[in-house]
Amino acid sequence: MNFIAQGGITSKNVPSSSKDAFLLALHTNYIQGIAVNVHLSKDDKVVICKQNFLNHISNGHGRIKNHTLEHLKRINFGNKIKRQDIATLEEILALFQNSTKLLIIHLTDEKNPERNKRLMDEMVSCIKKYPNINLYIKSKNLDMILYLNKLNIKAKIGLCLSQENLSNVPSTLDFYSIQATNVSTSFINKALQNHQFILLENITSKEQLSTIHNELEPMTENIFIITEQIFPLVSFYLNHFNPS
Repeated sequence: MNFIAQGGITSKNVPSSSKDAFLLALHTNYIQGIAVNVHLSKDDKVVICKQNFLNHISNGHGRIKNHTLEHLKRINFGNKIKRQDIATLEEILALFQNSTKLLIIHLTDEKNPERNKRLMDEMVSCIKKYPNINLYIKSKNLDMILYLNKLNIKAKIGLCLSQENLSNVPSTLDFYSIQATNVSTSFINKALQNHQFILLENITSKEQLSTIHNELEPMTENIFIITEQIFPLVSFYLNHFNPS
């Protein structure tokens, strides 16, 4: 089983989705990568942020899409002790160039086809500058995923499964991303038997982790656990299941 740190490795003065959190993750041996959310600024720059609203994660206000990158860079996403700027996708791609760790990008669906296309086009333009990255891209929006799948970019493309799209799941994608409570282990088993990767999101408890391990062993090598609770879950897993 593999572990992915949602937003990187955080601490008291290192918030989620900051450049410092990503640097810590790059130098942490027991995780296999990080997962980030990307958004499009007012001036069509791709930035990384935990959520689209600025109010609860910075000293800024409103939505990312209503601010230019220049203005977003003036906002403090850290605290009074240590300031943290918003990271652009290109800055993080540069960090991950030539790294063996996975970089998992979640495309935010803004319910606006024009903005979604601009987000994807800008993202692809950035990705092409950094070819040596172990890159995975996912979204809940099937149209966005199908569009990316046609571009032949150097990345694995996957769909976030939900109750809305479960009845129309393409079998040709590289992986599926699943909320832990949304899909039965029988579906996960079928995907694993087809040699597809499974990303399991929102795993927050040791009980969830134990169930996944017990029901899906020995195919857990193709399962990636995405969580913000990286320290307690990895420690529990290593102590209880002692994988080779």
